[in-house]
Amino acid sequence: MAKAFKDIIDVSQNPIDFEGGLDFSKLLDSVEPTSLRNAVQKLDGCDYFNVASQTNETFRFNVIEGDVVEALTWAKNPRPEHVDVLAALGEDRFAAIRLWSGSPICHAVTSKLREPSRSFQSIQPLLPYLR
Repeated sequence: MAKAFKDIIDVSQNPIDFEGGLDFSKLLDSVEPTSLRNAVQKLDGCDYFNVASQTNETFRFNVIEGDVVEALTWAKNPRPEHVDVLAALGEDRFAAIRLWSGSPICHAVTSKLREPSRSFQSIQPLLPYLR
């Protein structure tokens, strides 16, 4: 069973100081594993700054849902040189890497983690995807 978030960090700390010694791997270990689809759905409604377009945006799962399905389909049939990576990561994690590089997820996640005023509550939707 995963440890509770409160056992990992002081959830009352606002903003969260990642540079002050937070063990992010322990924080991620406290997140229950879920499917890639469910993890991406948890990002729905997150506001973020898109560096590429220099605009504030809101993450919408319905816009990226087709990309999630495509990445998962891609992960089921890897090229021969990627079979070992798939075996080590599993389909969802393997697909998450592809999705990261071809969708707004990278902008949403990195923007939220870089916010000077980030809080435990503001990063919670990111954690299942990062797990």
